[in-house]
Amino acid sequence: MDGAGETEVTSEKTAGHTGTVMSGLKDFQRRTARYAFERLYGESDSTRRFLIADEVGLGKTLVAAGVIAQAIDHLRSLDTPRIDVIYICSNQAIARQNVDRIKHQLSMDTRPLAERITLLPYRLDTLDQPVNLIALTPGTSFNTASAEGVVEERVILFRMLTQAWGDLGQEARLVFLGGLSGVDRFRHYERWYPDRKIDESIVEQFSRAVGPPGSDLHREFMTLRDKLVVGQDTGSWRLRRRFVAKLRRLLAHACLDALEPDLVILDEFQRFRELLDEKTASGELAQRLFEYEDSHTRVRTLLLSATPYKMYTLSHEAEDDHYRDFLKTVGFLQGPEGSVESLEESLREFRSALPRAAADGVIDMEETLQLSEHRDRVRSALLKVMSRTERRGRESGGDPMLTAREMAVDLQVNDVQAYLDAREVAAAVNAPGVMEYWKSTPYLLSFMDQYRLSERLRARVESEPNGAVSQLVRRGSGLQMERRDVEERRPVGGGNGRMRALLHDLSESRLHNLLWLPPALPEYPLGREFELARPTTKRLIFSSWAMVPRAVAVMASYDAERRHIPDSSRATRYEAQLLGVTGTSYSLFSLLAPSAALADAGDPLRYPGVKNARELLLAIQERLRTDMEQLTRNAPTEGDPQQVWYAVAPLLLDRQSPGSLTWLHGPPATRGETEDRESATWLDLAARVRESLSVPDDLGRPPRDLLEVMALLALGSPANATLRALSRI
Repeated sequence: MDGAGETEVTSEKTAGHTGTVMSGLKDFQRRTARYAFERLYGESDSTRRFLIADEVGLGKTLVAAGVIAQAIDHLRSLDTPRIDVIYICSNQAIARQNVDRIKHQLSMDTRPLAERITLLPYRLDTLDQPVNLIALTPGTSFNTASAEGVVEERVILFRMLTQAWGDLGQEARLVFLGGLSGVDRFRHYERWYPDRKIDESIVEQFSRAVGPPGSDLHREFMTLRDKLVVGQDTGSWRLRRRFVAKLRRLLAHACLDALEPDLVILDEFQRFRELLDEKTASGELAQRLFEYEDSHTRVRTLLLSATPYKMYTLSHEAEDDHYRDFLKTVGFLQGPEGSVESLEESLREFRSALPRAAADGVIDMEETLQLSEHRDRVRSALLKVMSRTERRGRESGGDPMLTAREMAVDLQVNDVQAYLDAREVAAAVNAPGVMEYWKSTPYLLSFMDQYRLSERLRARVESEPNGAVSQLVRRGSGLQMERRDVEERRPVGGGNGRMRALLHDLSESRLHNLLWLPPALPEYPLGREFELARPTTKRLIFSSWAMVPRAVAVMASYDAERRHIPDSSRATRYEAQLLGVTGTSYSLFSLLAPSAALADAGDPLRYPGVKNARELLLAIQERLRTDMEQLTRNAPTEGDPQQVWYAVAPLLLDRQSPGSLTWLHGPPATRGETEDRESATWLDLAARVRESLSVPDDLGRPPRDLLEVMALLALGSPANATLRALSRI
């Protein structure tokens, strides 16, 4: 369903960023962006919530940028003093990446802020731009009941409670320890996070929420503090978690009101549907965001999802109902003032008229006309709150963005026997039918976890090790992967037609011989194995069963490993070795820390005409040579070579200083008894690098291969390759 029309609601005064952003969109993206903006802001019956349900891969984020650009110009025409755009995504890294991408599309000097909502007391003063992009994640910003948050949140809570209730005593810090080892460790973090001025509106609202000294919450705090002073056990820890979660929820409410949101973007919202249900704690909090209104603006919400509701459910999926899910989504889009009753009535009439239009195989034109009228009413109702663009199907000439390649799927005797044995085992423990399981995943008992069938089987086998059910499991064909087959690296055959077809396709592609997926447009020949591999790209496998990803990962990995290492005696040569992080792992640091200078010097586009990787590395060395000689000009030529150069040289090339390394800032490097050792050693390493950077003349003698290593890092380190890739977006 695509309701994106061509009309446009802008004026000369509101055409600032719209033209630039919209001109960069494809025609179908531009139509959708314009239609969504009209429905949110332009038409007399506009809605405050709108869903863009474009098919996967059609650029919903780019369309969102188009809507944002139009909204910004529109709000500026209304003299809105500050425009806040809130972007909510299930993953913080993806949220930050997409916000940066939207900022780039807008070509605006706006500062993207990716934070937890409860860190706003220390961040609100940074929202001083005319337009602010704020990225949040549901798990860290709205699900305040799940945990005690990060240390900085608890430091903020402690300081705000001190403002509200006065001096709480030294022991009060026990309430905010979380996973820290003791009060001294919490003090370390207090020193690390300087005490900055907190926005007065947040302080005032939070103080009202917690009440004055002597309030119920204050008495609860004092009782908990005294209990923790006496001793800490599982019971007191549980009370502490609940209390801190309650404080985080109150602070989140105060922070949301301080945001003044104008436009909220929910990206792939089906991953956090709980925000749409105001009966849940997180949903109640999110509703304050969706319903925000002040003298300057009424917030609008734009939802992005290719699968906004479950398209269909099967009879055994008792907990799900695709129709109810659909109506619930439409109800949210219509908002508190809307109602889905008229839509339900239109759907009932459409469903009733459908069989009458072709009763007994004869087309009834009058009934068909009525059917079309019911369809149009449903379509009209939905287009008010959503639109969808899909790729062209095969019947219209095929999709120019997609090449479809069919895979042959066979059915073997062993597959049928596996189904019969699985059905017999399921019947023995009174479990649901296994047909859908069997069609989706081979070796069911090897990959099932937290399914009714596997739980009942496990319970029966544990209670009756030699019983009839245990005998059925042992005797069953194709129910489990045989341990001996795996240990001896024998082919396992796939187990069902779909898996066999997938494994055969992967094998034919020869991807198992490559260390990484080849680039689509390589700048130089990649070598024999890359030339032999079939051109390929990512593939998506859809399934409603949680065991399918596990089965695909295990089966595909085992099959590739077996083909690459056919002899088990050679397997030890390929055993994974953990990277040991110490305070002097400078080479590891250089692989993980990005350098803008190295990423630029290692860009293959700078070296047209190179014939192979060796020539490319030599060319990169020549580009870096002058700068490297300048860096090491005053370095000693005597003594042992110092490995720290590998970590510090890229930072010096970027002209970094200890004060500019904000991305390296972290908590103190001392380690508490219960804290993660690897995290602490990484902090030790980062601290050593910062210290070395502050005195570059005291680094010692550089290694002889420093220039060669810099060239290798420039071309192929994960950090620099990633930085280079992101710079092209």
